[in-house]
Amino acid sequence: MHHAQTLPTPLHENLEHSTQLRHITTTAPGAEPGIDFTRTSSEYDHISMQCQIEVIEYGINNVTFREYDNQGFLEYLEGPDSTKSSISQVRWLNIRGIDWTIIRALSLAYDIHPLAVEDIFQATVDSRSKADYYPKHIFLQCLALLHAPRGEDPDDHSGAPSELGARQGLHLRHRGNHATANNDIEVGQSPYTSTEKPGTGSPSSSRRHLLTTPSRRRAATTEAAIRRLREKEKINVKERNIYIFLTRDGTLISIHESMDSVNDVALKQRLHRPQTLLRSTADASVLLQSLLDLVVDHAIEVVDAYKDQLLLLEQATLLKPDMETARLLHMLSADIMLQKRAMTPLKSLIYGIRRYDLDRCLALNAALGEDSVEPSKVCGFISQQSKVYLADVYDHIEYVLSSLEMFQSTTENLIGFSFNVLSYDMNHIMRRLTLATILFLPLNFLTSYFGMNFQVMSSIEGSDLLFWKIAIPCTVALVLIFSWKDVKKFGQYISAKNKSRNVRKAHSLLKSK
Repeated sequence: MHHAQTLPTPLHENLEHSTQLRHITTTAPGAEPGIDFTRTSSEYDHISMQCQIEVIEYGINNVTFREYDNQGFLEYLEGPDSTKSSISQVRWLNIRGIDWTIIRALSLAYDIHPLAVEDIFQATVDSRSKADYYPKHIFLQCLALLHAPRGEDPDDHSGAPSELGARQGLHLRHRGNHATANNDIEVGQSPYTSTEKPGTGSPSSSRRHLLTTPSRRRAATTEAAIRRLREKEKINVKERNIYIFLTRDGTLISIHESMDSVNDVALKQRLHRPQTLLRSTADASVLLQSLLDLVVDHAIEVVDAYKDQLLLLEQATLLKPDMETARLLHMLSADIMLQKRAMTPLKSLIYGIRRYDLDRCLALNAALGEDSVEPSKVCGFISQQSKVYLADVYDHIEYVLSSLEMFQSTTENLIGFSFNVLSYDMNHIMRRLTLATILFLPLNFLTSYFGMNFQVMSSIEGSDLLFWKIAIPCTVALVLIFSWKDVKKFGQYISAKNKSRNVRKAHSLLKSK
């Protein structure tokens, strides 16, 4: 018995990057929705990595910063410090990395809905940004676009040893610091189904097979080949999911799927200054607005990168269009279309929480049977001041989408222009060849005629004057016949040019008088 054939290493690594699974597991049809984090199960124990966790508490007059590793954060949640201080209006739990024990502890401590937990563990590369309202919190899933430096693999989560990539899935290491190696991945088996018996703790548990069906393997192979063709000229854009929970008591939880997610250093620097909006309002929904604004600001950097490349390609197209430039424009157009598709749901998310926050809370109360609560006493998750600044974020995302749409139209126009110019050049070449053929057609005919082996042909004895007496009139006649329209157009052009010159002369004489 042999195992399924393993792909060669270079292509195999690309296939890992190409798979559409991003995180942990897939559910069978008809399975129970959500993840029950209250049960003690080893089903998700293999989802383990060392996270970077920050606990930031702040108010108008104070701010505290604390950092924890996984074990320290678990002890923090179980200790007395987990209760928010009375002098701190906002608590921000900022977590980089996905670890099952951390997510489970957060879910129990803050009563996070099982459907929201499921969204974290089953996000895919094409996950849409969205906002879900639950009784105890609001859940936001945001897809951020980050501009990566040229030469850096945009799908390489280089921030942690266990992270491999956005398109390959969060290949998380197992307990005992046993990382999954590339050679441990075989084609044809489930990526997240353990083959060892429960409780054995065998190292073979690290074998997570990414490609499960023939159609998925074929798609992954094609995507890997396309990736290789595009990797040198493509603008590096990283796609990273961010999960945000906002509770009623002023706690905001942000979970980044990788270490190299959005750079939030600027937000922390603002928290150090009492006169900033975050500190002066001490409002968790304003912190939420700042995170969304940060995501959109990163998207603007991506737009600027596309703009720079488009300007260079436009210059090259206008100077001398060729097929290489058209190929780069085609790749750029495809990338822009994908980024536009990724950013459009974020626009709906921002508009929805700004415009319908209170309406959704009222609908949620009605669904929970709390109709007795007066609508005037129902409060939304988003404050009025936060809504004011969300309008500015909405304007920015509008700019991002309108710019991407304009870039896509420009690339398509440049591609059309390139092919039109190339087609015109080819037509011009064929025209010159046709003209040369017309010029030499009578000469070839007469040369063939007079070159025949006649026994007696007195006309060719002596001078070749007879040949030219026949060839020149025939050549002129054929040129006029085949290019009469061009000759006529040239005559009309000369006539119009002379008339225009005469009009300018007459106008200049009138001015001089």
